[in-house]
Amino acid sequence: MTPRSVACLVAVSCSPAAAPSAEVAPPATAAPSVAPTPAPTPEAAPAPPAIDAGSDAAEPGPTPEAAADPEAASAPVVRASFALRAGVAPCQFVFRAGVGSTLDIGRYLMAISRIELLATDVCAAHVVYDAEVERKAALAEALDALQGGFLPNPGKLGAAAALGEGPPPLFVDANFDGYLDLAVEAMSGAYNSSSRYWLFEPSTKRFVRSTELEVLLMPRFFAKRKRIAAGGRAGGNVYVSSEHEWVKGKLETVWSQTTYLGETPQGQPLPRGFREYRVRYERRGTTQKKVFDGPARR
Repeated sequence: MTPRSVACLVAVSCSPAAAPSAEVAPPATAAPSVAPTPAPTPEAAPAPPAIDAGSDAAEPGPTPEAAADPEAASAPVVRASFALRAGVAPCQFVFRAGVGSTLDIGRYLMAISRIELLATDVCAAHVVYDAEVERKAALAEALDALQGGFLPNPGKLGAAAALGEGPPPLFVDANFDGYLDLAVEAMSGAYNSSSRYWLFEPSTKRFVRSTELEVLLMPRFFAKRKRIAAGGRAGGNVYVSSEHEWVKGKLETVWSQTTYLGETPQGQPLPRGFREYRVRYERRGTTQKKVFDGPARR
């Protein structure tokens, strides 16, 4: 299923538009790739999110600065309210983005160039992301727009997380603190993808960017175990996998493994009967210790 991008104000008629060989130490960093399907990691199927506070149906509306800026006023804008946890008032999100395919559980937002929050009891008014600001600042990772994500309908966050195709939901409890965070796909290749993450801070009522999560290769979040699994193909015949957890607000690597298919890290043939070579680290206290380095049978 490939979302078909439509550049429009939601609920307003519009016309379609085009969419926009050494040991590897932990953790694995994210980089889009054109490699084959990654090797599976433990618990590859994500567990349903622990909370599903729901969202309003997206509706159009100009951002505050759009009223004074004709170009901004003509840009696609999607407003949506979303409660970050059960029992609290929703936050008011404003996305500047194209609208892709719409399902009964939500819709795809494509080419997100701006994300902001309006002032509510739970969230402070602030800009989370603005592609134009990044371009002007000449940031190395500046993009014309983030690739996008799936905006769920009320009560459909769990169903959205279970979708097997297309970009993942825009909301996930990435640090397991009971509040939903923002996760937006930044770019994707044939097999790997990268995302940007902003963690919600209840004390400041703001979303703060997490570069710790962004260096992980295609992370998957398991709320019951409070673990984050990551992994995929790092390039060539090399695959990486790892697990991580939050310790006093910092992301720590529990274990990481690099697998070389069909040869040693130096490119030498494997002994007869062995199909891969593994290098594995595990956390021992506050340091990572190598616990395995050699050929292995699958």
